[in-house]
Amino acid sequence: MKKFYRFIFPIIIITLLVVNGCAEKPTPSLFADVPTGPIGVTPTVSSITPQDSALSGITTLTITGANFSSDPTKDLVYFNGRPVKIISSTSTTIDIQAPLLLADTVGAETGNFEVSTLNAEKFSNQIPYKVNASIYQFFLFSNTLRPYDFVIDQNSVFYVSMTNEIPAGLGVKKLVPGGALQDYASKGLETNWNAMRLGPGGIIYTVLKGTGAVFQIPAGGGKPATYKALPNVKARMATFDIDALNNIWLAGDDTAIYKIKPDKSLVTYLFKGNITAVRFFNNSLYAAIVADSQTTIQSFPVDANGNLGNAALYYDYSKDYGTESVNAIEFSADGDMYLATNNVNSPIVVVHQTKASEILFNGTLPKAPALFMYWGSNGYLYYTRGVVTDATNAVLITQTILRLSISKQGAPYYGQ
Repeated sequence: MKKFYRFIFPIIIITLLVVNGCAEKPTPSLFADVPTGPIGVTPTVSSITPQDSALSGITTLTITGANFSSDPTKDLVYFNGRPVKIISSTSTTIDIQAPLLLADTVGAETGNFEVSTLNAEKFSNQIPYKVNASIYQFFLFSNTLRPYDFVIDQNSVFYVSMTNEIPAGLGVKKLVPGGALQDYASKGLETNWNAMRLGPGGIIYTVLKGTGAVFQIPAGGGKPATYKALPNVKARMATFDIDALNNIWLAGDDTAIYKIKPDKSLVTYLFKGNITAVRFFNNSLYAAIVADSQTTIQSFPVDANGNLGNAALYYDYSKDYGTESVNAIEFSADGDMYLATNNVNSPIVVVHQTKASEILFNGTLPKAPALFMYWGSNGYLYYTRGVVTDATNAVLITQTILRLSISKQGAPYYGQ
């Protein structure tokens, strides 16, 4: 009998093991991926750099505190309950990108930052902070109102060349921040003016593409009048600027660059090419020039008597960004060049004095052409964002004026 049990008992054990091995796996727990280690220490936040405020989607912020994870995938940062992009982290610092605001019609958002880490049961303390819009639509133009070139006076009043959606010219409108559009200059021959500058006494100077003349809009508004017509009626002018001696530098698709002196006398400098934008800065005239389907920025030195020197290559735009045209040139006071372009993937390009370049705001601008730019006060650069439509001509992106927070001043506009 004992032999029987010695024989049958191992068989029973083996059979049970085989049966259990063929059974289905248990359903996994809902909490299978949650860390099961000990509860971590609650993180604390002591400061945020820069203090007080940052530019939405642009500024890199450093959160300083304690009990963070050195693995950025295990840190969580929230601003007003929304997750924020983490760049890097250590146990005492977390670098983040300033959060994007919910819409470009929001000027700023004030809220709280807080931090958590995986395994920590509680969030950190909250730190109040202000995020300013880097891109701000300060005035809501409708689909049927399209702004083009504009100037801004010392009281931050805008004078905007407008069309409707057809497009048909609507003249120049006056826009007081926070107010409504007012008629300022009646429509003349133009659909829209192609460049505008403020001159002495509040007079607005402007040009109409395809003509050989500079026009004036009188101070206080009124009907545009011819200021100076070039003798060559075939000259197709498109752009101009005013220098420190109040000379007007006029250019376009022609065989020359023209200087109109304050006494209205004309000086012609032979130069064949299609010039799409000019800007006078630091004793030089800079020009965007299209030749052989390539766009370059050339610089022309201007001497103390206002005489134009020979062109020199300043920056090869097409080499870095393609063949789209440059519509406007601006400078910050510290010498950086800003190019408004038709390239929707890089609407505004910054060229530093080293000739290194970058897309402004790291590609966060709307994918639409940049038609015109003008510096305002308080470190704001304004630009006209061109309309984008689909195959049926339905508007996908409206044409409007956006304010960009550059945090630096623009170069001076002479004559105003």
